[in-house]
Formats: sequence, C-alpha cells, structure tokens
Amino acid sequence: MLDAALRYAAQGWPVFPLVPNGKSPLTAHGFKDATTDEEQIRAWWTETPDANIGTPTGLVSRRSVVDEDNKPWKGATGSHTMDALATTYGALPETLSQTTWSGGRQTIFAYHAEAVTSAHSYGEYVDGRNDGGYTATPPSHVVEGEREGIYA
Repeated sequence: MLDAALRYAAQGWPVFPLVPNGKSPLTAHGFKDATTDEEQIRAWWTETPDANIGTPTGLVSRRSVVDEDNKPWKGATGSHTMDALATTYGALPETLSQTTWSGGRQTIFAYHAEAVTSAHSYGEYVDGRNDGGYTATPPSHVVEGEREGIYA
C-alpha cells in the first residue's frame, strides 16, 4: 500500500490513510490532511502498513468522480440511472474507472468546477464526488477476492 500511495503522490495526487479494509479516514481531518509529501506518507503507512489509500476529489487532486452504486441486496441499481442518462446525454467517455466493494463503479474525469459538487445526485443511486469529497483508491478495493491494480 505504501508503494501505491507514493506512486499516486508522485503523479500529483494527494493521499491520506483510510482504515484497513474500509473507507473511514485514519487522520484527524480526513481528506483535508491529504498530501504528496513523501516523508508524511511514509510515516502514515509505517504506522499502519495495511491502511487503505484515500485521495481527495476536486481541485486539489484535479479529479471529478461519478459514483454509481449497485447494491442489489438493497434494491439499489445505479446502472438503470446510468442507462437513462446515457439515452438522454450520450454514454460516458472511456476514462479511468474502478469497481467498488459493493459492485458499483466510480468513473474518474479531469476536474471541472461546475461538473458536480460533492455528493451531488444525478438520479437514483448515482452521485458525484468533487470539491469536499474523496474516494478509496486502488489497490484499496478488494473485488471478488482480488485487489484492483493501481492507476498508472
């Protein structure tokens, strides 16, 4: 996890530690503590080597995220909303994406201030992450027993 956190920081994405196997911040101020400082990152992951990796969304990381929830056991299927949005506005372009623990999908775009606000809803089970938000970042997600690879 340390190597992945350092690679993100080298790309200019600030990182911060999340609880192991979870998505709650381990730092006092959560995503506001995110940094690209190698010394601080090494200290965090030395203290908690299996911490997941959080990255803030919005201007600080230059990323906006569309978050599609798919939790069939709760009746939540964001794919229906995404299909309806695609019919109206066209399909999302190919870009970075990740599968979430629950089987949802997060699609990552270059930051756009007007794109979304944090937790902006696009419809049932689809929302956005932007300024004031964060995501758990690969390899934090374990999907079907495997960790996703990191963004490169």
